[in-house]
Amino acid sequence: MERIKMKLFKKELFKLAVLTAALCAFLFFMSCDDRLIVENNPNITRMFLVGDALKGWTDYDKTPLSEPMIRTGDTTFAYRGNLSAGFFKVSCDEIPDWDGNWFLPQKSDTVLTDGSEFVMRYSTSGDGGEAGYKWQITKSSLYTITIDKSAKTIKCEEDTGGVFIPTGTNDIFTHMWLIVCRPEAPYPYAMTKSGDNWTITRDLRNGEYIKFYGEAIPRTDWDTPYSLKWFCSLADGESVLDSALNTGTRTFKYGADNTLSWLIPNSAQDQRSYAITLRPREGTVAFERKN
Repeated sequence: MERIKMKLFKKELFKLAVLTAALCAFLFFMSCDDRLIVENNPNITRMFLVGDALKGWTDYDKTPLSEPMIRTGDTTFAYRGNLSAGFFKVSCDEIPDWDGNWFLPQKSDTVLTDGSEFVMRYSTSGDGGEAGYKWQITKSSLYTITIDKSAKTIKCEEDTGGVFIPTGTNDIFTHMWLIVCRPEAPYPYAMTKSGDNWTITRDLRNGEYIKFYGEAIPRTDWDTPYSLKWFCSLADGESVLDSALNTGTRTFKYGADNTLSWLIPNSAQDQRSYAITLRPREGTVAFERKN
């Protein structure tokens, strides 16, 4: 009987030794392989781009106005599309959250458009707010952005053969409005449909800011319900005319960000007549000063 007990005891002791060795090996492997460290390889299954280089920053419900990236591998995500000159950040949550997880530049706003690869900082405490660090695009064009979450790297490459065409411009519009932006309220003026385009000729004052609005009901209050159908400039205060000329053709940003506007430049007269043609399908708006 004692021999049987001794054999069972030795057997259990052997099992314990094997389990202990396996546990030690596992812990040693974890300490050596930094791919298992959460900060280096966080449990990220979705990524989104947020910023004025895309649609804008804030959605109607005050949440991040996001554009999804496509998962292209075990640790990689990519986005290919048109970006305008501006800024963006990378949300790493299932649903983007200002106080959630973000990939941000290491030290300051960082330009991405030269194709270089940058190491990112993984933030688990939010995006840093309005003054926080951002990625910057300096030229409106077609780009591919690639992120490797394990290496924490980001790369942005311009498609030099691509053409910047704002997304969403296949929408159908039954009305279009020229909006003159004044602090007290937007002043809407109905445009005339001409094929796929919209036209208007009217007097505009020096220093006025304008944009376009594609809803059926005119915009008469800045606090009216949220809309996606805004046509705005790529940069706030961009002149409608080329330097020293009476004409100009401008690329627009189409979508939810209605904070950007074109500027009517100063002239010898307080106001001048402008002929304007908005081309939604082509992604441009043409201005001509008539007198």
